Amino acid sequence: MNPLPTVTANNVSGCAGTSISLSGTPAGGIWSVANPYIGSSTTYTHTYTDGNGCTNTSTNANITVNPLPTASIIANGPLNFCTGGSVLLTANIGTGFGYQWKKGGTIIFGATSSAYTATATGTFKVIVTNQNGCTKTSNALSATGPPAVSITTTGLPDLCPGDSVKFEVAFVSSNIYQWRKGVNNISGATSNSYYAKTAGNYKVNVTNSFGCSKLSGKKTVTTNCRFEVAALESSEKIKIYPNPFVDNFNLSLNKNNSYEIMIYDLSGKKIENHIVVNAENFALGENLEAGFYLCEIIYENKRELLKIVKAAQ
Repeated sequence: MNPLPTVTANNVSGCAGTSISLSGTPAGGIWSVANPYIGSSTTYTHTYTDGNGCTNTSTNANITVNPLPTASIIANGPLNFCTGGSVLLTANIGTGFGYQWKKGGTIIFGATSSAYTATATGTFKVIVTNQNGCTKTSNALSATGPPAVSITTTGLPDLCPGDSVKFEVAFVSSNIYQWRKGVNNISGATSNSYYAKTAGNYKVNVTNSFGCSKLSGKKTVTTNCRFEVAALESSEKIKIYPNPFVDNFNLSLNKNNSYEIMIYDLSGKKIENHIVVNAENFALGENLEAGFYLCEIIYENKRELLKIVKAAQ
């Protein structure tokens, strides 16, 4: 007579709404439920038939389904506030509950109490964990703080004649914008962008749909740009023209000398490098984008650094 196989099944537990993995030995066999109520604690058995056709069934494996905690938040005041304001958000309290607040999809570091003070615009939720380690995410509440007023700059704030620099803040259809030069409002400058054409300090005041206003930091515009280009050496009769230029500029050189000519952008990055020997005229700048550059010319252990400007077509 062949002996019956030894069959075991392990007790497990899990949270409501999640899957629970059963395990038993030997692997394989058939699982059957003794108390088929979905979502509640129940028992399973594990039946196994070996190669001799002998069958045995395990003792009951207890499946414990732990309930999820409740999770909800309320605002203890208006959800819109101005500069310096805030709103206190509180979650439901439960014995042994743990909390983790989120702003949007991001965990807020250190925000692990049942209350959180929101001081900026965002959508807030809290994850509640009970004593069994089961979690649930609360409803979301959206808070609206003072408007964003971070100015981005397009172009150089050191203007040459006829130039401008663009200042811009994020656009929100319900916001009201007012640009200032110094302490004075600029008439008609009420969009989210402004083109400054003269020297001065510029700011923007942004007011949102709740009447909250915030003033940006200043952006300074100068007009130190100069187009004056002197000859490198009077005896060399070197000239650079035209400047500003549209297609390219020309260097008039001494054909008896050799030159190394380099072009840099204003961050110091080298854009072009040329070696010129026995040339009276050399054209440059065809491949440059519109903007400001520095042209370095080295010859006979001499060095000159000149500002050049390519104008937009």
